[in-house]
Amino acid sequence: MYPGFDWTPDSQHIVIWAQGRIWRIALADGAATEIPFTAAVEQQVHTTLRYQRDVFSESCDVKMVRDAATAPDGSMLVFSALGHLSVRGRNGFPARRVKKRRR
Repeated sequence: MYPGFDWTPDSQHIVIWAQGRIWRIALADGAATEIPFTAAVEQQVHTTLRYQRDVFSESCDVKMVRDAATAPDGSMLVFSALGHLSVRGRNGFPARRVKKRRR
């Protein structure tokens, strides 16, 4: 939940960011004390860029596959993409989704 935390030098507290503030949490009893913090910041705000996007399309290009495994004979590759299993053969055979059998 809090990937950006650190220990105090005495190892008795941790320092985290939460609720828009910085806090020191005592490990002994979990008591939280706000650490006062201010910063002088200069920011330049630009107009938001907006692009027309299609909400739905019949197909999409998969950018990442997971859990790829090659068949023992090297002829096929099975992988997970977009929440489904797909299989692809060698020599340009296109990938196809593995259909789930109904019981």
